[in-house]
Amino acid sequence: MDHAAPQPLIELFDAECRGHLEAMRAQLAALGGAGDHAAALGGLRERLHTLAGAARAVELLDVEYLCRAVEGALGDCVDGVDGGRRELAGAAIALIAQLVAAPGGRTRNQMLLLVSRCGAASGARP
Repeated sequence: MDHAAPQPLIELFDAECRGHLEAMRAQLAALGGAGDHAAALGGLRERLHTLAGAARAVELLDVEYLCRAVEGALGDCVDGVDGGRRELAGAAIALIAQLVAAPGGRTRNQMLLLVSRCGAASGARP
């Protein structure tokens, strides 16, 4: 990563981000199966919100922006998500890892496209 944030903060973010991404993958899988979708959805939203704030602290604004967009796309969901929003969230989780490893360029363009898709999905109902 290439940031102006202090190296210890960046290292902490890297470790925290990996944990959040792993948990979000599990929560997304739970949303696709049987079980407590409300709890998985709440956990996913919480992780996205927390990761957005942490990304801002280390000046990874593309990660923050994407997390907030996915949060918005899930905003009106109560006890589950439709397949389209699950796909968006899955794509975002994969892209967040790429944005952390290599911010800018192609990954930034992919982020902007995904944010646009999240905006379009935010009006849909599960």
